[in-house]
Amino acid sequence: MIQKIFLILLISSIGIYFSFFNFIVSGQGTSLDEGSAFFDLRPISLLDVPIEYGDYCVNPDGIEVQNTKLGLSTSDENYLNIKWNAIDKDGIENKIGVECWLNCQGTANDIINSTAEVNHCDNQNLGKCNFIGSTGTNFCTIINPNYTISDNEVKCRFYDQVDKNTGVHIETRNFKIIDYEIIIPTPVLTVGAHKTISLPVKSFGLLGTNFTNNITAFEKSHLVSIFRPRSITEVAYCGDVVESYPSINFLSTGKISFYIETHATQDNKLCILDNDCSYINTQNQFIESKCINNACWSRTSLSIEAGEASLPEYNFIGFLFIILFSSIVFYFKTKKF
Repeated sequence: MIQKIFLILLISSIGIYFSFFNFIVSGQGTSLDEGSAFFDLRPISLLDVPIEYGDYCVNPDGIEVQNTKLGLSTSDENYLNIKWNAIDKDGIENKIGVECWLNCQGTANDIINSTAEVNHCDNQNLGKCNFIGSTGTNFCTIINPNYTISDNEVKCRFYDQVDKNTGVHIETRNFKIIDYEIIIPTPVLTVGAHKTISLPVKSFGLLGTNFTNNITAFEKSHLVSIFRPRSITEVAYCGDVVESYPSINFLSTGKISFYIETHATQDNKLCILDNDCSYINTQNQFIESKCINNACWSRTSLSIEAGEASLPEYNFIGFLFIILFSSIVFYFKTKKF
């Protein structure tokens, strides 16, 4: 009899334990906005990713907001590494699952539960990576990512490994693969003297790229000669400044206006109209987007003025020559009289 009672109590205890466990694991919740968590229990949260874990920086003049919860890096356009630093304080095993999509067209609520996520984001076939493992700093890699030339978005779904619908946290990050700023120079020129000027470009895009700079005079072009008007810079990665070096010679004093046109090598979009290139530097009112020979270029204007040579512009030897020449002239004039 005692054995039966003990057995009944044991079975009841096991039943209560599993009921409590299922209640904990299946914690009920409501859907929230992107960048927030979906949970009642065991929230997964993200810490800032160390800056060295991400290659992507943000144009300070752009519309994107720097998100330090997801780091983006790439060795070339065929791989996109997405990095994070996750903690799950109440997780049973400190194991999490992560699914990240590229350019999934949907809100956080579309991928809160696994059924909607599979039907919605997976079917778009734009690129996905998965991770199951420990908390802390980790990453997954999207192979052959299907980027757009304008705006891109990474959306990641973090969840507890015990239950895919528990502790859900959605995090997103917007980025551009090509983005840059033309730094306008302020050169000082002298008539008749070749002057090499610097045309700097600062890159803010995820992908490394060369830039082609082209400088032309769009007025009084007959009064100026340009050596190396079109040249290609070195490869620039996010945050790098690269330069090209044309040489300009004014044949007359005055001010001449120039166009500086820039094209990123990685930008392979084909265009017909200027409007097809409106994604270039749209935040800068002084930059025009131009379609030139079916490729997208940015264009800005630059005014350069040249003056006559003055005494301070001669070097030391030239200055001594002037003194010597003046002395000789003065000697012969006084000797004559």
